[in-house]
Amino acid sequence: MCSIEVTPVVSTERLVLRGPVVTDAVAIAALAADRNVAGMTSRIPHPYDLADAEAFIGGAQRADWSKEAQWVIEHHVFGVVGGDYTVVCKNLNYTFLRPCFGPAVYRMQPRENIQQLIDAGGEFNIVLDLEILQQAARQGERDKRVGKCEVTFHVTPKSHHKQKAARLAQK
Repeated sequence: MCSIEVTPVVSTERLVLRGPVVTDAVAIAALAADRNVAGMTSRIPHPYDLADAEAFIGGAQRADWSKEAQWVIEHHVFGVVGGDYTVVCKNLNYTFLRPCFGPAVYRMQPRENIQQLIDAGGEFNIVLDLEILQQAARQGERDKRVGKCEVTFHVTPKSHHKQKAARLAQK
């Protein structure tokens, strides 16, 4: 079984996944209350309020992380994208390949050229492959591959949200 901390954190240079905490409730409720966000998932009900977010966080904190992980994304996912985009995780598939007994390293590789997708100017999905390696215990040893992960993010320019809000206000 993989050795996981009580509040696990998966991080790379550009991505931080961590267990939800009580102070996340307001942000989770605000994002999940957006019908467009809820519509990209199979499990978020609509409408979604603060009580729903608090219940989600409570359940995640009681979960057995060795069987079911519930993550929140912290910070902007891509340094390249910056604050001009909304980034929503659409899908995360994590596969444990062998037990992990110690610190892990997450190597991330996008399948597409992010800059080309940004330059195109519209919404896009980006798929990232993560290779999870257990750090070598001794110098000279190689890191051992212990898992793999595929993450799909939907990226929307914030200008699209503003244009949509303006169209709805005119109706």
